[in-house]
Amino acid sequence: MGLRPGPWMKDLKSDTSTPTIDIDGRTFDLAALRNDLLIESPGESIAYLTDFLLDDTTSEQLQEVLGDCTTVVCEAQYREQDIDLAQRNFHTTTTMVSHLAARSGFGKLVLFHLSDRYTTDEWDEMLAECRMIFPNTVFPKNWSIEPQSNGI
Repeated sequence: MGLRPGPWMKDLKSDTSTPTIDIDGRTFDLAALRNDLLIESPGESIAYLTDFLLDDTTSEQLQEVLGDCTTVVCEAQYREQDIDLAQRNFHTTTTMVSHLAARSGFGKLVLFHLSDRYTTDEWDEMLAECRMIFPNTVFPKNWSIEPQSNGI
């Protein structure tokens, strides 16, 4: 269209009710210009959750705030069998975060901050526990471990 970038682009993207816009001495229908120049697409969102106790109240609050979040990076410090230890130390378990992800509608759950009390084989089992509840669960791409069931 031969238009140079300038301050007019702010009006193009804003919710102004003005029907026309002037650009370099030329007048354009704003709705038509938006239709020709703008492409809307869904954005990405990411949340980072660590060092917290995931009780019922917190779970409900997080579901409201994180609903439909694209990616949630979340601690899974303990296995479900160690829930007492998790609660005593204000951390989560694999099952807790997986249920949160399933109820909230996350796109992907990325597990991190796993306790080093477990072996990497046990980390693989923790990932499998999560995937039974929320299949789109992964470890961070750049981790130096390659669990058998990760497949990434």
